[in-house]
Amino acid sequence: MLPSSAKAGLALTALVLSSGLASAQFFADDFEGYSAPGGLEGLGGWEGWDGVNTTSTQVSTMFANSGTKSIEVAAGADTIRQFAGVDAGVWTLSAMQYIPSGGQRVSYFSVMNDYNHSGPYEWSIQIGFNHGTGNLQCDCGSTAQVIQPFITDQWVELRAEIDLDLDFVEIYYDNVLLAGYLWSSGTFGQGNYPVRAIEAIDLYPDTPGNPNVSSIWYDDIVLDGTITAGSNYCNTAMNSTGAGAVITGIGTPNIANNDLVLSAEPCPIGEPGLFYYGPDQIQVPFGNGIRCVGGAAGSIARLFPFAVADAQGVLSYAVDYSSAPANGPITAGSTYNFQAWFRDPAGGGSGFNLSDGLEVNFIP
Repeated sequence: MLPSSAKAGLALTALVLSSGLASAQFFADDFEGYSAPGGLEGLGGWEGWDGVNTTSTQVSTMFANSGTKSIEVAAGADTIRQFAGVDAGVWTLSAMQYIPSGGQRVSYFSVMNDYNHSGPYEWSIQIGFNHGTGNLQCDCGSTAQVIQPFITDQWVELRAEIDLDLDFVEIYYDNVLLAGYLWSSGTFGQGNYPVRAIEAIDLYPDTPGNPNVSSIWYDDIVLDGTITAGSNYCNTAMNSTGAGAVITGIGTPNIANNDLVLSAEPCPIGEPGLFYYGPDQIQVPFGNGIRCVGGAAGSIARLFPFAVADAQGVLSYAVDYSSAPANGPITAGSTYNFQAWFRDPAGGGSGFNLSDGLEVNFIP
């Protein structure tokens, strides 16, 4: 389905992350597990727009990038794959696409910032493939489309590198940058979405009433990334690596998930450090850096054992809520501020430094 402004105009997941943060494959579908021929909607989390399934998107053996199967998005389709909880972090969404030469009308690949059956809807990526002209039409954060020829009769990668924390997306076609723009500004650059998220992929061939649009095939659709928890605050000071260490909460703030991993980088390789947390945010000089976590006597909790910065200069610690220190119980509704402390003898001075701070609000 297209945004109303696009209808009027027609009358349109390996991973780039901060160094050292591990990528997680959040979603991947190569369509090998489905019967062919057969409708895709209703299988593997795929469904029709507004929850109305059709058989217009078919599992196919006509073309395949890997294995023997792909999906054919044909006239009458409007196929959605929703995601939950992708509202922070750095992500790569990729899809392999096959367009036979010839054909007519326009088919679209879209990504939704907000999707709900029956609305509301918010589009952040929208690329049309005009079979008649042989051009792709990217509404890349502007009312002025990016237009260039698309490739036919071979598999080509579509890729979006999405940084929800920095509110920015770069779109690539065949590994060539089409454009970069603010994710929250939407496809036409006129949005101001209050919440940034990746909520759905939408595969859609042309507008209603145009039944003769040519098919497009997709394979190996992948969403790679890292869900992050918390908000950074305070300053970081340069250490002997030449940069300041930044703390990240990898995972979620959900107590039930118990999946929070604290990470700080860059830190001096091979040097020990630890993470600690407390109730208050402060900013005072400490050692060669800045102390960002404070609290009353006895309220600062330390996470043992010590960690050691790995070969990439990453200091990390998997937090287990069930064994948190007694003076810092981590429960739903609690808010704590975390920081990394690490030895840095090559930095001179006091021989130690710190990261910035990370505030995490824990939920059930």
